[in-house]
Formats: sequence, structure tokens, C-alpha cells
Amino acid sequence: VIIKSTNLLMINIMKKYILNIIAASALLLSFSIPAKSTIYYVAPTGNDVNMGTIYAPWRTFQKALTIAEAGDTVFFRGGTYQITSYSGIDFSGRNSGDETNPISYVNYPGETPVFDFMDLNLDGPNPAGMKINGVSYINLRGLEVRNVGGSSVGVLPFGIYVNGSNINFEQIIVRNIDGGGYSLDGDNLFFTNCDAIGCYDAYSAIP
Repeated sequence: VIIKSTNLLMINIMKKYILNIIAASALLLSFSIPAKSTIYYVAPTGNDVNMGTIYAPWRTFQKALTIAEAGDTVFFRGGTYQITSYSGIDFSGRNSGDETNPISYVNYPGETPVFDFMDLNLDGPNPAGMKINGVSYINLRGLEVRNVGGSSVGVLPFGIYVNGSNINFEQIIVRNIDGGGYSLDGDNLFFTNCDAIGCYDAYSAIP
């Protein structure tokens, strides 16, 4: 009889415990319904055929641009990314975020991703290492663009060219550009702790 009473007591305790878990879960669901958000990763040792996870990262910024949508975050692991495309890192025609769900392209905590153009002479109008054109609600943090080459007199490249809106730059560095550091056009462009180092026009008599 004692054993039966003990079993009954344990069953009642378990029922109460399970009901408490269900109630707590319902409360969390009622107060927290997160917006769509996906985290992706890019690394110098990655591959663009990967899934973009921390263990199977992509290799290029351009791959991230083709996938990321409003609310997503892309983490770039530290190291040097050698850029060989004459179009540079081009946001043109890519997804924008929105006011409550920006797209964030940021450094992995404690690491510094460097996008090295190796003095590549870029093509097209407004040549730039990073061309942020026609997009909005984008966050960039902890990235470095360097070694963008100039091609001729009258063609002035930039480290970063912007023609968009609601773009946040934080701890961004452009370095060793054969032209200007930043070319800015648009609305609500915000800069926090950003630098332009060693930027000059090598083809001008007055660099």
C-alpha cells in the first residue's frame, strides 16, 4: 500500500511539472514571436558551394549578397580575402533590409576580415572596392577594404562608393586607395569610428 501511495504521489508531481512546462512555453510564445532571421558565415578558407554555416562557410562577399535577406546577419571570419573581380564587391540589384529588419554584414567578434584588391584596376563608372548602390537598411561593421588601384587620369576610384539610404558604417577602414576613401550620395548615411588611410590619386599632379 505504501508503494502504491508513493507511486501515486510521484505521478501527481510529474503531472504538475509537465503542466508548468506547458504553461511556461505558452507564455514565452505569447510574448516572443521573432521575425525571420538567418545567420550566415563567410571565411577565406570557405567555399561558395557550402551552406554558409559556421562549419561550412562561404568564401566570397558576393555569395553572401545573393542570399542574405531582410533581418539576416552575415559574419565574416578574420583573414585576407583576395578580390579578383573587376566589378569589386557590388551590392547593385541585391536585397535591401527594412526599418525593423536590416541586413548586417559584420566581422566575427574579435576578428578582422580584410578585402584586398591587390591594386586591381576596377571597371565601370564609379569604380570602387565596395559599391553600395541602390540598396537600403544595411549595416556594416568591422571590415577593411584595401589596395584599390587607379587605372588612368580622370578615373578616380574609391574604397567605398555609396548611393543608397539608411546605411550604417561602424569601425570600417579603407586603406591604400589610388583615389578617395569614401564617395557618398544618399540619405541617412551614418558613420561611427571609421577611417580612411593612405588614399590619394596617383595619376594627379596634385594628389
